Amino acid sequence: MSSLLHNLVHYPKLFQMIFVLGIGGTFQCGIQISVLSSPSPFIKAFLNETWLDRYGSSMPKGSLTLLWSLIVSAFSIGGFFGALVSGPLIGRHGKRTCQVWNSVLPVLASILFACSKMAGSFEMILVVRFIFGFNSGML
Repeated sequence: MSSLLHNLVHYPKLFQMIFVLGIGGTFQCGIQISVLSSPSPFIKAFLNETWLDRYGSSMPKGSLTLLWSLIVSAFSIGGFFGALVSGPLIGRHGKRTCQVWNSVLPVLASILFACSKMAGSFEMILVVRFIFGFNSGML
Protein backbone atom coordinates (compact mmCIF):
# COMPACT_ATOMS: atom_id res chain seq x y z
CA MET A 1 0.00 0.00 0.00
CA SER A 2 2.77 2.39 0.93
CA SER A 3 4.76 1.67 -2.25
CA LEU A 4 1.63 2.07 -4.38
CA LEU A 5 0.93 5.44 -2.75
CA HIS A 6 4.54 6.46 -3.23
CA ASN A 7 4.43 5.54 -6.94
CA LEU A 8 1.22 7.49 -7.54
CA VAL A 9 2.09 10.58 -5.52
CA HIS A 10 5.45 12.33 -5.47
CA TYR A 11 4.95 13.61 -1.92
CA PRO A 12 3.08 10.90 0.00
CA LYS A 13 3.29 12.62 3.40
CA LEU A 14 1.78 15.78 1.92
CA PHE A 15 -0.95 13.70 0.27
CA GLN A 16 -1.75 12.00 3.59
CA MET A 17 -1.91 15.35 5.37
CA ILE A 18 -4.25 16.79 2.73
CA PHE A 19 -6.43 13.67 2.92
CA VAL A 20 -6.68 13.80 6.73
CA LEU A 21 -7.35 17.54 6.80
CA GLY A 22 -9.91 17.26 4.02
CA ILE A 23 -11.91 14.63 5.86
CA GLY A 24 -11.41 16.03 9.34
CA GLY A 25 -12.05 19.63 8.42
CA THR A 26 -15.29 19.21 6.51
CA PHE A 27 -16.64 16.05 8.10
CA GLN A 28 -18.48 17.79 10.94
CA CYS A 29 -20.36 20.20 8.69
CA GLY A 30 -20.97 17.65 5.96
CA ILE A 31 -22.38 15.00 8.25
CA GLN A 32 -24.69 17.49 9.95
CA ILE A 33 -25.99 18.84 6.67
CA SER A 34 -26.51 15.42 5.10
CA VAL A 35 -27.94 13.80 8.24
CA LEU A 36 -30.46 16.56 8.64
CA SER A 37 -31.37 16.97 4.98
CA SER A 38 -31.94 13.35 4.02
CA PRO A 39 -34.39 12.33 6.77
CA SER A 40 -36.23 15.67 6.86
CA PRO A 41 -39.70 14.15 6.20
CA PHE A 42 -39.17 11.82 9.16
CA ILE A 43 -38.10 14.61 11.49
CA LYS A 44 -40.99 16.79 10.33
CA ALA A 45 -43.34 13.88 11.00
CA PHE A 46 -41.79 13.48 14.46
CA LEU A 47 -42.35 17.19 15.13
CA ASN A 48 -45.98 16.89 14.06
CA GLU A 49 -46.58 13.68 16.07
CA THR A 50 -45.06 15.20 19.20
CA TRP A 51 -47.20 18.31 18.82
CA LEU A 52 -50.29 16.15 18.30
CA ASP A 53 -49.54 14.12 21.45
CA ARG A 54 -49.03 17.26 23.52
CA TYR A 55 -51.79 19.56 22.32
CA GLY A 56 -54.30 17.26 20.62
CA SER A 57 -54.15 18.99 17.23
CA SER A 58 -51.69 18.96 14.38
CA MET A 59 -49.02 21.61 14.21
CA PRO A 60 -49.87 24.66 12.08
CA LYS A 61 -47.89 24.74 8.85
CA GLY A 62 -46.25 28.09 9.69
CA SER A 63 -45.13 26.80 13.09
CA LEU A 64 -43.73 23.63 11.54
CA THR A 65 -41.73 25.68 9.03
CA LEU A 66 -40.47 28.00 11.76
CA LEU A 67 -39.44 25.14 14.03
CA TRP A 68 -37.77 23.29 11.16
CA SER A 69 -35.86 26.47 10.26
CA LEU A 70 -34.70 26.85 13.87
CA ILE A 71 -33.52 23.26 13.99
CA VAL A 72 -31.60 23.63 10.74
CA SER A 73 -29.98 26.94 11.73
CA ALA A 74 -29.12 25.81 15.28
CA PHE A 75 -25.99 24.09 13.95
CA SER A 76 -24.68 27.33 12.42
CA ILE A 77 -25.56 29.37 15.49
CA GLY A 78 -23.77 26.86 17.72
CA GLY A 79 -20.77 26.95 15.42
CA PHE A 80 -20.68 30.73 15.65
CA PHE A 81 -20.68 30.66 19.45
CA GLY A 82 -18.13 27.83 19.51
CA ALA A 83 -15.76 29.83 17.33
CA LEU A 84 -16.25 32.91 19.51
CA VAL A 85 -15.52 31.06 22.74
CA SER A 86 -12.65 28.90 21.50
CA GLY A 87 -9.99 31.61 21.63
CA PRO A 88 -10.52 32.68 25.25
CA LEU A 89 -10.95 29.08 26.41
CA ILE A 90 -7.73 27.97 24.73
CA GLY A 91 -5.93 30.97 26.19
CA ARG A 92 -7.13 30.11 29.67
CA HIS A 93 -7.01 26.28 29.71
CA GLY A 94 -4.72 25.32 26.81
CA LYS A 95 -5.35 23.63 23.49
CA ARG A 96 -5.06 20.06 24.74
CA THR A 97 -7.53 20.45 27.62
CA CYS A 98 -10.05 22.19 25.37
CA GLN A 99 -9.77 19.45 22.74
CA VAL A 100 -10.27 16.73 25.33
CA TRP A 101 -13.39 18.40 26.75
CA ASN A 102 -14.61 19.25 23.27
CA SER A 103 -14.52 15.53 22.45
CA VAL A 104 -17.13 14.93 25.15
CA LEU A 105 -19.68 17.20 23.47
CA PRO A 106 -20.54 14.94 20.50
CA VAL A 107 -20.97 11.96 22.81
CA LEU A 108 -23.35 13.94 25.02
CA ALA A 109 -25.21 15.26 21.99
CA SER A 110 -25.55 11.76 20.50
CA ILE A 111 -27.02 10.42 23.73
CA LEU A 112 -29.49 13.31 23.87
CA PHE A 113 -30.42 12.79 20.23
CA ALA A 114 -31.07 9.09 20.83
CA CYS A 115 -33.27 9.90 23.81
CA SER A 116 -35.33 12.58 22.06
CA LYS A 117 -37.76 10.07 20.52
CA MET A 118 -38.29 8.25 23.83
CA ALA A 119 -38.78 11.52 25.66
CA GLY A 120 -41.08 12.85 22.95
CA SER A 121 -39.19 16.12 22.87
CA PHE A 122 -38.37 17.96 19.67
CA GLU A 123 -36.65 20.62 21.79
CA MET A 124 -33.89 18.11 22.47
CA ILE A 125 -33.17 17.96 18.73
CA LEU A 126 -32.76 21.73 18.73
CA VAL A 127 -30.34 21.57 21.67
CA VAL A 128 -28.42 18.68 20.08
CA ARG A 129 -27.95 20.60 16.85
CA PHE A 130 -26.65 23.58 18.82
CA ILE A 131 -24.21 21.35 20.75
CA PHE A 132 -22.94 19.75 17.52
CA GLY A 133 -22.47 23.20 16.03
CA PHE A 134 -20.65 24.42 19.14
CA ASN A 135 -18.38 21.39 18.92
CA SER A 136 -17.67 22.04 15.26
CA GLY A 137 -16.94 25.71 15.95
CA MET A 138 -14.52 24.83 18.71
CA LEU A 139 -12.48 22.68 16.34
